[in-house]
Amino acid sequence: MNVTWTESAANQAKVILAGEGDDKLNVRCFIQGGGCSGFQYGFTLDQQKEDDWVFETNGAKLLIDPMSGVYFKDATIDYVNDPLQGSMFTIKFHTLRVQPPAGNYYTTDSLRDLADSWEKHGSGLVTFHGQTGNIMFIGSTTDSTQHFFDDINEKGWDLGGAGPCVRTAMSCVGAGRCEMSNINEHK
Repeated sequence: MNVTWTESAANQAKVILAGEGDDKLNVRCFIQGGGCSGFQYGFTLDQQKEDDWVFETNGAKLLIDPMSGVYFKDATIDYVNDPLQGSMFTIKFHTLRVQPPAGNYYTTDSLRDLADSWEKHGSGLVTFHGQTGNIMFIGSTTDSTQHFFDDINEKGWDLGGAGPCVRTAMSCVGAGRCEMSNINEHK
């Protein structure tokens, strides 16, 4: 399992933890259910548990529980200062969507082809969006995303065209603008 815990993230974690006054606390990254793109990630301060995966940079530890950890294959966890969105920890990995084929069903052979390609180029983790029938492929690097697309495109699949087909966490603007939402929740 490879997770990159950047110097920027580690240094900011040290600043935050210094203000807490508890030397047993570390930054924990986790996955939770919800959202139109599948799982959501979050951060908290927590003590290390026996089965945690631990990544250390510049003396700052990042904790990930094994259940969440499988979703972070090849992820980069960073800390950024964005003039529009503010300062925050970020996770860089991609989630891709494949729309259902004509007829709105998948054959077992087509599912096996997609799963084999994702196992080769991504995390191997897949979730289905019940309302649309979309398949969401969770956790890939930017380079692997192109290889996955090329692989499934040769088999007749297309990630483009309908807008939500290729989506990363940075594309999500929340439930107020979701393609399934009928109201603007931001008002």
